[in-house]
Amino acid sequence: MDLDLGDEDEEATRCSSCMSACRQLTTFFLSHVGLISLVVGYCIIGAFTFEALEYRHELEMKENMTKTREALTHALWKMTVETDVIREETWVTNATARLLSFEREIINAMKKGGWDGNEKNNTLQWTFSGALFYSIVVITTIGTSYIFCTFW
Repeated sequence: MDLDLGDEDEEATRCSSCMSACRQLTTFFLSHVGLISLVVGYCIIGAFTFEALEYRHELEMKENMTKTREALTHALWKMTVETDVIREETWVTNATARLLSFEREIINAMKKGGWDGNEKNNTLQWTFSGALFYSIVVITTIGTSYIFCTFW
């Protein structure tokens, strides 16, 4: 019979040590150090996520705009070379129409596509540091909005 009581005491000790470990873990995650660790982890994971999502889109947008600019240049050159006699009014009218179309494409790429006007593939906005900065901005914006909404 003494063995049975020993087993119950040992089981109670295991249960209480498990509860103690859970309590310590909860206290850690609710402490300042735990919260800071969670925020830093969120920022780093967010940076990797934003970089992975936006990097290819940025490269694609730069390539598309380079092709669009080259097509415009080619069209203007072709329009100039293929004309035997260049009439200023006609050429200016045609060139203006093509330039206005190009301008609309640029504005659309900047507003909707997020293009920054840079066509160089070696200078990208969505590097890890840029994505980390964006992740931090998102957190501070959400935090500020939450605080602002709770007071109003």
